[in-house]
Amino acid sequence: MIVDKKMRVKGPTQDRWVIWRIALFSALIASAIACTTPQERRARLVESHTYEMVLLQEIQSYIYSMSCPALMPMAADLLWEVGYNDDNWEGAGDHLKTEWRTHDEMRRSRYEVMCRELAEEKCTVQFVRDEDLGETNHRRRDPHLELNLLQLVDEDAAYRIRSIAREEARKAYEEALELE
Repeated sequence: MIVDKKMRVKGPTQDRWVIWRIALFSALIASAIACTTPQERRARLVESHTYEMVLLQEIQSYIYSMSCPALMPMAADLLWEVGYNDDNWEGAGDHLKTEWRTHDEMRRSRYEVMCRELAEEKCTVQFVRDEDLGETNHRRRDPHLELNLLQLVDEDAAYRIRSIAREEARKAYEEALELE
């Protein structure tokens, strides 16, 4: 016999009920994980990869209807919001680089933003993330942060790009499932 904090007596029946519920919950989780077949896992990987690739393609081809001097302060503010301080940008120009941000003992990162003027009131922008992982370094474009900037500037265009990427990813997922 067990006595709980409120001085209620718990008998063996109540203990079995708790154990039974835990076992049932564990079995449900295990079955949910086991129900994912290798084919479904591969299809999810294809879906994720397709989403990232389409997002990158769409964001690379987007042309802002504003000048670099108008866009760069918004980019600097966005970087500040996600925890990166610019160290050499004074509110003018088409290029900024943030200070290194330390994540842990072995990992730090920074961003470089480059804006390219195409015509009057037309430009493109790139957010490039540098990662220092101790032994290795990575440099890659960050379409997600670029999409966040686009969301601030043109919500409809950001929604359209997300929708295109999601639709292509869904098609790729379905095609991957059909192949096997």
